[in-house]
Amino acid sequence: MERVVASDVVRTSDRDRLTRLLAMAPPARRWAVEHRNAPLLCALGITEAPDVAYARAARRRFADPSETLERALALIDELDREMRAERYAQRRNGRSRLRSSVGSPLRPT
Repeated sequence: MERVVASDVVRTSDRDRLTRLLAMAPPARRWAVEHRNAPLLCALGITEAPDVAYARAARRRFADPSETLERALALIDELDREMRAERYAQRRNGRSRLRSSVGSPLRPT
């Protein structure tokens, strides 16, 4: 397995953020993202290439630094947006469960 690193195309902080977002994703979602973006993740050094030919192909595919940066930032944005939506849904569902368990306010009889 060979690791391909796009030299200084993406800041280390952005690469680390992308790695963290992938790690926080549910396993099925992480697999889908890694599968769909395998050449990009390989070129950024986040995942390993399965073989030397794949590593060369990933390098050729992402030879343009501006395109690599654009794709990496778009992926970070996509994963970040999904995580925020997930947290919002969890908060919203938590509040609705709380309201339903409290019941209706007391009514005078």
